[in-house]
Amino acid sequence: SENKVKKNPIKAVLDLFSESMSPILEPIIAAGMLAGVLSLLSLTGIISAESPTYILLDNIRSSVFFFLPIFMAMSCAKRLNASPFLAVALAATLLSTGINGVEGLSFFGIALPTTTYSNSFIPIILAVWFMGYVQKSLKKVLPKFICLPITLMFFGPIGEWIGSAMSWVCMFLMNTLGNWSVIALYAAVQPFLIMFGAGNFIIPIVVQFHAELGYDPIFYAACTISDIAVAGAMLGYFLRAKNEKQKQLFGTFSFSALMGVTEPAIYGAFVKFRKLFLAVAIGGGLGGLYAGIANVKTYAMAWGLAGLPSYIGNNDYKNFYSMIIAVIIGFVAAAVAAYFLGIPKDSEKAEASDEKAVSSKSDDSIMNKVVVNGCATGKLVKLSEINDKAFSSGALGSGVGIIADNNLVVAPVDGEVICVFPTKHAFGLKTESGVELLIHIGIDTVELEGKHFTTMVNQGDKVKI
Repeated sequence: SENKVKKNPIKAVLDLFSESMSPILEPIIAAGMLAGVLSLLSLTGIISAESPTYILLDNIRSSVFFFLPIFMAMSCAKRLNASPFLAVALAATLLSTGINGVEGLSFFGIALPTTTYSNSFIPIILAVWFMGYVQKSLKKVLPKFICLPITLMFFGPIGEWIGSAMSWVCMFLMNTLGNWSVIALYAAVQPFLIMFGAGNFIIPIVVQFHAELGYDPIFYAACTISDIAVAGAMLGYFLRAKNEKQKQLFGTFSFSALMGVTEPAIYGAFVKFRKLFLAVAIGGGLGGLYAGIANVKTYAMAWGLAGLPSYIGNNDYKNFYSMIIAVIIGFVAAAVAAYFLGIPKDSEKAEASDEKAVSSKSDDSIMNKVVVNGCATGKLVKLSEINDKAFSSGALGSGVGIIADNNLVVAPVDGEVICVFPTKHAFGLKTESGVELLIHIGIDTVELEGKHFTTMVNQGDKVKI
């Protein structure tokens, strides 16, 4: 194990979000691109939003975000030393029709808050983090049964609590400062709320506005301004990025956000590049401030580019033009802010070194092949047949198992001993060409703490086959 470096707790949490999100970017990007294409097809009239083709394709898009907790559970479990299979089972349970968004649930007489787990990832990350600790003490199925009620009672409602707090803040500002303050605030902080799955609190308020006033004076305008500010921020990073891989990523995220789908940008870029939150706070806040001062009204429950025509309402073209100006302010201000805030240099260097490493590996792949001899005599078995999930699942890489018929383990390659575990049950070897191998003796042998083992080598020694 590497020496653990103490981190700022907030940075450690955000790093966990970022690292867990990176492996699942492919389906998220695909869903975002599909949503953008569907929006264009709908806007141009090529496909009706009510057509079976549109509905089918839109379900492909929405399913990725609906089942986001399952993707996150698998990815997060690998980073927190929890069983990925138990984590996925827990996520699937939370998304079941008997729990997800269901009212009136209770556990041994304890009332549970109504919580929607789909399209969110905060609850499952907390649950998997907790499961990692539980699993150290209890094996197999028990962690799920312990973690599920804890998640339902504590971790799940976190997004709801944040939403309720935001609702109280918004109503307080409306009654004291005026509507303009809430539009500016919500447009500035919406990416945070999406990340925490706490944006649903606005829907009942919007419905009430439409019932009483016939329009929404605050939230849907703020949503649209914020979404397009996200697109602007991603455009700013697209223009600033020098790395080709980052350019492609930021360009894709900007397009999908412009079409009204900001999750790819927020989950895939904002969590990793935290300055983007500030860029949207600047752009969204300024655009929202203008919309509030201009008293913009949303006459239909729609947001994004497709919803802009609804601001005309009953021939209220002044309202429409004011909204267009607010959106442009948000987009341009966020793009400029993101461009000048800049991309962390270490991330660009990391991307460049990764590309160089991949290029080097592909060019010299023949030279990196190494023939591995046996490290013990006995019966050869498939890695998947070994009763240890860390090895059998392939999480630690490819390999084989040997049921040894004697007590001697030898070097299978020429190289250097780069690691000797203190418990003497595992060794790391590295060949001259850079290939690393792990030799692990026994199952759960770490618990013997070195008893019954005799080590013939030390770290740094050179060995021959």
